[in-house]
Amino acid sequence: MLEAFSKGEYDNEYLYEADNALIAFISLSLRRDYVEGKVDSNPVGYLEAIYVEPEYRKRGIARELVSFAKIWSIEQGCSMLASGCELANEESRIFHNKIGFAEASINVHFTMSL
Repeated sequence: MLEAFSKGEYDNEYLYEADNALIAFISLSLRRDYVEGKVDSNPVGYLEAIYVEPEYRKRGIARELVSFAKIWSIEQGCSMLASGCELANEESRIFHNKIGFAEASINVHFTMSL
């Protein structure tokens, strides 16, 4: 159950408290540059990070945090909430799809040592 949101150490980072302990957090940002799937000139709310302590998972806490992110993004003038993860992070991909995100694209990034 959501007992308290409090502002974290940095702007747009929020801590989730339950059982008198900090057990989850969410980090949000506003992106105005290119974001996959962006269709208008509004900024995009971006879910930079989300974490729930393992013993508190499967209780709807992450869903509450994402609901908070949606409201926060709308209040910032956004018409979209976006996020990302590494292709190999199957657990995160499953989470994002389950919580309501749709995959916009899959990219492969390249580097070259000089």
